[in-house]
Amino acid sequence: MLHNPNKNQLELEKMAGAFKCIGDAVISIDIDNKIDYINNAAEWLTGYNKDEALGKKVEEIFQIYSDYMEDGVQAIIDEAII
Repeated sequence: MLHNPNKNQLELEKMAGAFKCIGDAVISIDIDNKIDYINNAAEWLTGYNKDEALGKKVEEIFQIYSDYMEDGVQAIIDEAII
């Protein structure tokens, strides 16, 4: 089967549209933990707009503190990556 970049782009655009509309905060990162997508709810949660957040390391704008998690955001990232 041939790879179809146009189809993949359409799928990404559909997902981005869905993420933009939901009330949950969604932040997507690349392999270097740099933000490559942030929806409106995540902008509100973090206090950073899309232009400020894109390209920053997720740890710079999203801080989690817990008595049960010493690694904060990195622990969540490690758990989410399959």
